[in-house]
Amino acid sequence: MTPLRILLVALILAATPPEAAEASACASLRIKATHGFATCLWAAEKKAARAGSDDPDTNRCTERLTKLFGRVTSICGAANPSPDQASIATPLEELGRALGAALRTGEALDAGALCGAGLSWNAASRRCEESAPGVASGTSAAPDPKCAMAGIKAVHGFSACLFGAEKKAARKSVAPDTSGCAARLEKFMLRAERVCGAQDLALSQLEIRDLLGRISRALSHAARVGEAPDLGSFCGPGTHWEETSARCEIDGETSSLPTGLSTFYIDQEVQGVVEQRRFLVAAPTTFEQGRAYPLLFAFHGNGGSGDGFVSTFSSWVAAGDFIGIYPDGMSNSWNLGPEASEADDVAFVESIVAELAGYPEADTDRILAFGSSNGAGLVHLLAIETNLFDGVAAFVTSLLVNNPPPATSYSVGVLQVLGTADGLVPYTGGVGVLGHEFMDAEESARIWAEANSCSLPGTTNTTAEGNIEIRYSGCTNDVDVVHYGIVDAGHGLPASAEGGLTPLAVNFLLSQPD
Repeated sequence: MTPLRILLVALILAATPPEAAEASACASLRIKATHGFATCLWAAEKKAARAGSDDPDTNRCTERLTKLFGRVTSICGAANPSPDQASIATPLEELGRALGAALRTGEALDAGALCGAGLSWNAASRRCEESAPGVASGTSAAPDPKCAMAGIKAVHGFSACLFGAEKKAARKSVAPDTSGCAARLEKFMLRAERVCGAQDLALSQLEIRDLLGRISRALSHAARVGEAPDLGSFCGPGTHWEETSARCEIDGETSSLPTGLSTFYIDQEVQGVVEQRRFLVAAPTTFEQGRAYPLLFAFHGNGGSGDGFVSTFSSWVAAGDFIGIYPDGMSNSWNLGPEASEADDVAFVESIVAELAGYPEADTDRILAFGSSNGAGLVHLLAIETNLFDGVAAFVTSLLVNNPPPATSYSVGVLQVLGTADGLVPYTGGVGVLGHEFMDAEESARIWAEANSCSLPGTTNTTAEGNIEIRYSGCTNDVDVVHYGIVDAGHGLPASAEGGLTPLAVNFLLSQPD
């Protein structure tokens, strides 16, 4: 802890009782983290407006929030009351994106991302409602960049005033005084009007004050009192704010999984520290009513992230073949022993499944997994240690010598694809990357066939492209075990091999029985 932080905490502790002092200090720091995240969002929106872009880059903002929350944890310790990182990031980012888009593009405000299934944003009442959306007050012509930036600056200034007042209130354990913020917003809006000239701003002062005021009050109140945030003021009659989905939901109904691409977080204790573990959920843009979709987990290689799979599987997700689940490994790796990650990744995946089980659109009885390299090692481990998966596909990694599946009855389809000239994971077995000792690739497939009680030996063929194919049949519950050796390929397999390796994996996984 820096001397300045020590002095700050010491001053707070001296002024208030110990328990109250700790709570107020932590609340103040958590509000500071929220403000830092909001500042990053508005800077990205302003940069996009200046460049005439409709696509602000806010990726670094999540990283910044993670760092800021790391500081909170370092001072407050493991006792880290709500709201957590995800409950701050999700609603603030969604509203920030809606406000920023309205200012940059001159389009009507649509905060519908805060509305769950069956609801839409009513611009007139500024609520999520079942009725048809109202008429928004935006302009139809996009403002010039200077005008857009002036509007974003006004929003940012108002946001800074709100969070500043909340932070001060938390530090002193008093009610926040935000009365001066409306006047500050009015000054900013007058400047914006001078910049924009006769052209109307895309958002009115009332909309900015109302929406941003409500969301900052809810998040800051949660930080000060240690409760989960309640953004119910965005929800209309017959609806409520659902913490798990971070959306307004219809009363009495189960929360719906967000459509499109969403970011989720799960807390996991790693080496005595509670870490925020991220995973992406890629869902179709619309759900068929009453249908539960299979889940396909995809695990990246060492140094990668879940983002890399969004485009890889997008066509199958769009077609409704499955919902994609793309987790991030700790330190961009999966813990198989000598990797940078020290997390229990099997427990992490089990927690994701438990989290998704609450959504009717997610079929947690039909789960498939794909992994490449380090991620394939995790896929083998998950298939050995859990019974979650109907089928798995492991690319460029065979089983580890020290962790084969026990000779018991399994029922999991297994596809292996490895290169015969791989220098990191030797095709014929031996010590490879990071000192792992890998099985001979074909022996790895035979071990999986044996574990699934398949008929032995398998059938070996040479494909039309000259590659090795070994198939096992007669397995428990009619699953398949299939191995491909891509001749002369290294650790980077040619994507076009065997008609396309990604379609090969997806078709195999979807063909495995429940």
